[in-house]
Amino acid sequence: EKITMGPNQLASFLVILIMVVVATETDTSTLRHVVVITRHGDRTPLHNYPNHHQWENPGQLTGEGMRQLKDIGDFLRKRYIEESSFLSPSYKPSELRVRSTTRDRALMSAQSLLLGLYPPGTGEKMPDSEEFALPYGIQPIPIVTAGKEDYLLHGYKACHSVKKKTKEIRETKEWKEKAEEEKEFLAKVAKVIGLPKLALEKISAVYHGVKAERIHKNSTGGFTDEEYEKILELKNWVLSRKYWDRSLGRLGAGLLLSEITSTFKEVSEGIKDGNEKFTYYSAHDGTLLSLFSAMGITQKDLNILLFPFLDFFWFLSFPSFSFLFSLFSSFFFFFLPFFSLFFVSILFLFLFSSLLFSSLLF
Repeated sequence: EKITMGPNQLASFLVILIMVVVATETDTSTLRHVVVITRHGDRTPLHNYPNHHQWENPGQLTGEGMRQLKDIGDFLRKRYIEESSFLSPSYKPSELRVRSTTRDRALMSAQSLLLGLYPPGTGEKMPDSEEFALPYGIQPIPIVTAGKEDYLLHGYKACHSVKKKTKEIRETKEWKEKAEEEKEFLAKVAKVIGLPKLALEKISAVYHGVKAERIHKNSTGGFTDEEYEKILELKNWVLSRKYWDRSLGRLGAGLLLSEITSTFKEVSEGIKDGNEKFTYYSAHDGTLLSLFSAMGITQKDLNILLFPFLDFFWFLSFPSFSFLFSLFSSFFFFFLPFFSLFFVSILFLFLFSSLLFSSLLF
């Protein structure tokens, strides 16, 4: 079934679970560390177009986006606190580390998720009192950023080599042929939104603008459903070409992948502080797409539009261990019949095996 995000609700997550068992000498496993990565929630368009609504605050998280991340936080609380008692019911600084880019939408998304993970009523109380320190028992949680030159979560934008390689992609024969093939359609799109011309690489921003018109302004944005789908297809084509090069993924998210694997390695070897259990990164679609590209998984392979939510699990089975990877996606643009879930899981298992065995064990 095709999963879509309605304007007033968060669609159910499609779950693909891959388990790579290194060795199993006991059936008892202990969850030791969790890493969660999210894309920010629904936002206003990054650019205003002359013939569309003029957004007062471009690129900002919307109320819908806040609710989306709050819902994910609720899910995580149920999973890791209420059902498993993995995390403490109230925030403990030693257990949780949060990292975000400096973008308002990413920071606000992190705040929204954390509000679900530690909701009002779980906050700090005054000494020798049952009175909450802050109204409604809310709990402030620190969010660390690294400034504009964030090579960990924004490497795909901060790295000059990525910019150079991306430019080279637009000089390829395939890209030029696609641009020529869609020349008339791009000219029509430009006219509708009020621009003199539109380059193929700018179609993603246009798509988000038209989508915002449809979701928030009850407007077609000047396009028929068929034209809207065509814009979406072009956007997906552009993204698939941008992220299908594994070297680009390594440049854009190599540090993040290295940090995640290092965290798991340190946990398995007993080097990392045993109290730290949960790492949360609030980032962007480019972060996730770069990460998958670095791992050898691309949009072209799986035809996946967006990966808004990822969580990595680290289980230890003494003296051996196993690794669990789980992908949650609420933005799929292809139809995934139920019978194909097993096939996709096997495909993921094949793609991840070599990477995980080499990077996590050696």
